[in-house]
Amino acid sequence: MTTATRTAPDLNGKLVEARSEAETIRGELSQAEADLAAALEVQDFRSAEEAKGRADAVRPHLALAEATERALGEAVHALGAHQRAEAETAARQAREEASRATLAAAMAAEREAEETARRCLAEALAGVDAVRDSLTAAKAAEVAGGDARQAANEARAELEGTAPSPHRVMPSWASSRIERSELLTAIYHRREL
Repeated sequence: MTTATRTAPDLNGKLVEARSEAETIRGELSQAEADLAAALEVQDFRSAEEAKGRADAVRPHLALAEATERALGEAVHALGAHQRAEAETAARQAREEASRATLAAAMAAEREAEETARRCLAEALAGVDAVRDSLTAAKAAEVAGGDARQAANEARAELEGTAPSPHRVMPSWASSRIERSELLTAIYHRREL
């Protein structure tokens, strides 16, 4: 069985036609009933019988026209309700699809932001470790400088024929700078920042 493509009927147009036809038939019935009443009033029974026959003949047509009008009205209403429901469903689906896309994009952006934050934190911690290593190297250089100063003092004393100073004077190029900075002190001593 093949399904032929059908063209949708113009239900609104058909409803207008059905209303017009029902109105025309109502007019015919109204005229026949008015003729019947007028004939009975003057006791023209032959004209009354003819008017009654016209009225009786019109009534089934009016019943059919009114039923057609009601059916088409209900069909127009049902089709409109169906179209509104389809439009609401399509709009809801579009909103849901947009929400899903927004959710996916937001989740991806959150993952990317978290990865960036973790990478930046790792870089920062590596930088802190590098700063700590540099501070340790500066302190070691300071000690080496102190040892060199002590050796120079002892050599000078030997050359001058005097006793070396009993006090060891150490340079504080790095230590004093580290101690003046809470941040450098915390990094050097591995304190939580």
